[in-house]
Amino acid sequence: MSFAQAPINRIAEISQEGLMNKAGVNQSGPGYIRAEVKQEKGFNTAKIDQINMHHMPGALIESKVIQTGIGNDATVKQTHNGMGMFPLTAKIYQSGNNNSASQIQGPALFSPFLGPLTAKIIQTGNDNNASQEQYGVDNKAKIIQTGNHNNATQFQTSASNLAKIYQGGNDNNADQKQYGMNLKAKIIQKGDGNTANQEQYGMFNVAYASQPGNNNLSTQIQHQFSSNNYASVLQKGNWGTAWQEQSGNWNKAEIEQGDFSYKNKAIQIQKSDGQAAFGNYVNIAKITQDGFGSNYAEQYQTNMFNVIPNEATIAQHGFMNYASQTQFGGSNLSTITQTGALNTAVVTQTPFIMP
Repeated sequence: MSFAQAPINRIAEISQEGLMNKAGVNQSGPGYIRAEVKQEKGFNTAKIDQINMHHMPGALIESKVIQTGIGNDATVKQTHNGMGMFPLTAKIYQSGNNNSASQIQGPALFSPFLGPLTAKIIQTGNDNNASQEQYGVDNKAKIIQTGNHNNATQFQTSASNLAKIYQGGNDNNADQKQYGMNLKAKIIQKGDGNTANQEQYGMFNVAYASQPGNNNLSTQIQHQFSSNNYASVLQKGNWGTAWQEQSGNWNKAEIEQGDFSYKNKAIQIQKSDGQAAFGNYVNIAKITQDGFGSNYAEQYQTNMFNVIPNEATIAQHGFMNYASQTQFGGSNLSTITQTGALNTAVVTQTPFIMP
């Protein structure tokens, strides 16, 4: 005779209203684990630690923190040390005042393929801050910050991960770092201070940044031994700066600065390691600058073994723009189009690699 094993659930729910409250939840064991904390109108603070070490089906981990008013603060740490892939979900909602949030999912002790993981932080108003770390496969991380001082950081490792940051006004700041392959990083900043930094290590990765207004600054770096990567920056406004750097082969970089832009700056650097090319070009770089003028565009491409072609394109509209393209090694194609007056274009091509 056999008996079906009954599910084991560990569920914790805490609700607090008023001043000087704190909440802490520590959960471990097999089965389904869930924690929910609600805090209103107080100095707020919450900490949740969750760990599961069992291999049984349904061994899920979930957490939710809701904080409304004044001090805020929330920290969530989750991991699953069973053999195999197990989903983890963490959500934090903070509305008003000092804010701050942190979520860490993984790493797993025995399985490098922990996942899928889902982390979400939504902050509405006041000082903000958010940080997310995920160690696993097929993960999704999202941060939404609406209003006031902002700040956001995301870190992911492994494969098939997606990271998104949306900042809807005020001082902004955003950082994303990803290690692995088939990764996607996206930052959207609508208004005020802006700054977006994205770093990716690996191949088949995509980095996208959109800054539709105000002070703008975007940096995208796809590191050495990377390949088949794509980087894109869209900026609207004046005095914006975009920097893209890619190392490896079969990469593509695009920068668009438009809508009456003035004194914007765009720089692209691509360094090939000289492996054999698939398709027409190893690396492709493209810059488009629309607006009144006084914009600056620079592209630098180099090939280690002088055998593989690269393509660089710059299009500028307006007055007193400057465009520079430098290509070392390989068989390269350079195109500069300038519409307006008092513009400057410089192209340097050589079959030799320069130091």
